[in-house]
Amino acid sequence: MAQISALNAERTKTIEEWFGLFGALGFFGSICLLGYQALLWLREGQWTPIPISSVLGKLNIDYYSLVDISWAGAQKIVVWLLDLPLSLGIVVFGGLFGALVGYLISEISLFRK
Repeated sequence: MAQISALNAERTKTIEEWFGLFGALGFFGSICLLGYQALLWLREGQWTPIPISSVLGKLNIDYYSLVDISWAGAQKIVVWLLDLPLSLGIVVFGGLFGALVGYLISEISLFRK
């Protein structure tokens, strides 16, 4: 029984390490994106915004189908969220994803005890 507990603890530690790596890569990606924007600013003399909505075109997702909401207030919120900087979106998404995975791992650990 002790061997099974040790194996489960090792497996949980490995999962935590992988998601920590993904979180670090997301943070590093955000820093690289800001560095790219700074490079463009130095070259062109004006800040080039890269909103979250710019990724939708690359993924062949129709922007207008996402913001076509009958409730005006909800539509404004969705448009505002999609116009946020991509670097901020990467950090927030990574943080929320990491928090969710951390919560699930802690619940699984409590369930196994």
